[in-house]
Amino acid sequence: MRMRALFAVPIISAFYLTACESSSEGLSVPGSKEDMLANLTSKQWMRSAYTISPGYDIYNDGHVVSDLYAAEDACRRDDVLTFAADGAWKEDEGPTKCHVSDSQTSTGEWSFSPELDSMIITEPSGSFTAKIRTLNATTLSLAGISDYWGDGQTRIQTMTFRAK
Repeated sequence: MRMRALFAVPIISAFYLTACESSSEGLSVPGSKEDMLANLTSKQWMRSAYTISPGYDIYNDGHVVSDLYAAEDACRRDDVLTFAADGAWKEDEGPTKCHVSDSQTSTGEWSFSPELDSMIITEPSGSFTAKIRTLNATTLSLAGISDYWGDGQTRIQTMTFRAK
């Protein structure tokens, strides 16, 4: 799989996950839904880390990569993700588009799980659930299990966003 193809999808689309089977121990999230909603919706988010474990040979050259953020094109790093209190999300390509033909924005819907430990994110291609690892005034970190890498192996993906 070529790197360009791997990162030719928006941030949310690249994070096609199902919830991790793990306890909430060690998570850093506010206690109330109101606090979580305020932290999530009061700012814009930019991705600051994207990892997979175990790693994957994205270039098919024998070199296994775990830090996908370091390996991706710089044009992906200025994308901005916004969550609205009404349950809508929007991702903006930012000032640097990777391809002129790319849409400037992608949209969908989001909600918290009833347990408040995950986010359910819906986009045109479907819905997925991502476990909330951190949600505070400066950091949003989501993790989940992914099996779309094409080699049949299940991996844990983690994306971290910083408040803009």
